[in-house]
Amino acid sequence: MNKIRFYPFYLFIFLSFYLFISCTHDTYDSGDGEYSYLCAEFAELKTTTAKLVPEALTDDNEQLTFSHPLTVSWAEKGDTVYRALLYYNKVENRSPEPISAFAVPVLKPSSLKDGEMMHTDPLTLESSWTSANGKYLNLSLLVKTGVEEGLDARQTLGVVISNVTDLGDGTHHYDLVFYHHQNGVPEYYTTRVYSSIPTSFFKSGDTATLTIHTYQGTVVKDYQF
Repeated sequence: MNKIRFYPFYLFIFLSFYLFISCTHDTYDSGDGEYSYLCAEFAELKTTTAKLVPEALTDDNEQLTFSHPLTVSWAEKGDTVYRALLYYNKVENRSPEPISAFAVPVLKPSSLKDGEMMHTDPLTLESSWTSANGKYLNLSLLVKTGVEEGLDARQTLGVVISNVTDLGDGTHHYDLVFYHHQNGVPEYYTTRVYSSIPTSFFKSGDTATLTIHTYQGTVVKDYQF
């Protein structure tokens, strides 16, 4: 299974209103009639060299070329596309000004390996939505976490294919189960985590059912691609 190990949890602590409002006015009177907008967008970041990001493509398919390259410490490879939640200032009549970017795990559906144990430890599903450009199915999750002296453990997320049904017309239905391994991490407080499932895994016309085990019970979501 293609499991995605968490980045340090502090990377995923966001203000919740950014999920619903991508750009907010931060207007100022500079004497030249320009306005600044503080934006938070899910995007693909393209590095030129390790840690250096001069441009990004938002989920609205807006190509951003920054006024100066953004340095992203976790983007360790050059000439690579990374999934992220991007913060930047959108300024009228000028190139956007990058502020920061936080990694978003990309969870490609795959099957368990022989002998591999399935984990469905509970979490909370806040919401799910398809990006405007149709490239990703996004999940907003609430995960219990904490720090305990002497314990160095990370939680793991993934998406497991439990069954595939041939629908006879060239399309398929995928039964998916969300993989979550708490791995002994204490459940002291709640952290918001975003993750993305690439829709490129599916063909046009495919359908999928995603089952997520939550503290509130089992949640089942249906999607069509």
